[in-house]
Amino acid sequence: MLHTYAANPRQTFWKLRVPASLPFLLPSLRVASLRDWSARSLASCRPARKAGLGARLLTGSYYGNTVQIWSALVISALLGLALTGAVALAERLLTPGGRR
Repeated sequence: MLHTYAANPRQTFWKLRVPASLPFLLPSLRVASLRDWSARSLASCRPARKAGLGARLLTGSYYGNTVQIWSALVISALLGLALTGAVALAERLLTPGGRR
């Protein structure tokens, strides 16, 4: 249809391909964002790191500070939920039917 109306490749991309890919792109982005967050948290658990939630977990476990351990875990969980929620909100706003 777009070819019939002499649409150029840019118009075809934005009018046809992007809307058709959103129902597949956004759920995979939601999974990837949570996976990326957990990988970053684990990467900051190296003993050489001085900052980050993983380093906070390690220093709390070294010194037996359970409040520091639990606060890092809760903040990490809340940030993961916020990332997932932001992508779910974008999915709801950008897809025509929305994910209910």
